[in-house]
Amino acid sequence: MDKMLSKFRGAFLGGLVGDCLGAPYEVYWREVKLQTLIKMDEEIKAFQPNPDKSWMLHYTDDTEMAHVMAQSLISENKFSPRKIAKQFSKAYFNSVSERFYGGSVPAVFHQLKESNYSGDPYSPAAAQFAGQGSYGNGSGMRVFPIALFCFQDMEKLKELAACSARLTHSHQDAVNGAILQAAAVYFALESNSATTWQEIWGKLKNVCKEIEPETSNREKPYTDRLTRMYLFLTSTGSISNNEVVSKIGVDIQATEAISAAIFAFLCCLANRQPEEIGSRDLLQRTVFYAISLGGDTDTIGTMAGAIAGAFCGVESVPQHWLVACEGWNKAEELADGMHRLFVKKSKK
Repeated sequence: MDKMLSKFRGAFLGGLVGDCLGAPYEVYWREVKLQTLIKMDEEIKAFQPNPDKSWMLHYTDDTEMAHVMAQSLISENKFSPRKIAKQFSKAYFNSVSERFYGGSVPAVFHQLKESNYSGDPYSPAAAQFAGQGSYGNGSGMRVFPIALFCFQDMEKLKELAACSARLTHSHQDAVNGAILQAAAVYFALESNSATTWQEIWGKLKNVCKEIEPETSNREKPYTDRLTRMYLFLTSTGSISNNEVVSKIGVDIQATEAISAAIFAFLCCLANRQPEEIGSRDLLQRTVFYAISLGGDTDTIGTMAGAIAGAFCGVESVPQHWLVACEGWNKAEELADGMHRLFVKKSKK
């Protein structure tokens, strides 16, 4: 298989399995014991799909919105904010209970529908929270298709990641988080097996210098968390989940969840994950570790899984995970569609 096709599929399917495996634990909002995840893995291996093609694990709004984003990019071959906002809203109103849309996003979709999808598609989100906008992690959970669409054009990635965020989450922390998560997937795409965590960390640090410049009077939550990640990964001894939750966070804020997902990947790339995870493939270790941190497990899982999948390629996604997850065939189709766009651009 073409290397980039494998990486594109890896990003889509890594994001899907991270979402599906993480979703059952979000309701508990606490650390997930690794033995619990290992037991779930054993149950998944024993799972046999029913003749009606029902699934053991369902995806959430994280995957649904990422797929809407990807489908629009493929169909239009450009970022069309009005059309994407409309499709986001329609997906919400047609969604099933397993999708778990929450937070302030439904209010945005209701306003878009009430306006008959006319006017400025960014205005409903911009008006939220007294004009400050939401700083939730929804901006990051669905952004990875932007990284694939803009691969080999980092400036365009930053522009479109910001635009995609502002459709539902216009707070600067949410916008910056979308840029950073998309950049992490981008750097994973361009990596190879010899790429180190220090190299990717350094590139992300440079992105932070742009989105959180030293001359700014605003706080620099992503820059600060990247510094804490470096201290964790260069320290001796084990890294406890409690320390990660305390210093980086796992809540719904973009600054916490997106940082946690990036750290989960870097930690496993550095081979500093807990010993109980064992010697599994990098993607499997990353998804397990991301979910084990607790908090917003489906979103942290999907973001970490997309990064790891883009780094490792589709071969790293366990087959028994795929057959148990709803939507894996759709995810693969979308990955192939985005890869075709990449090939077409590369030939110009």
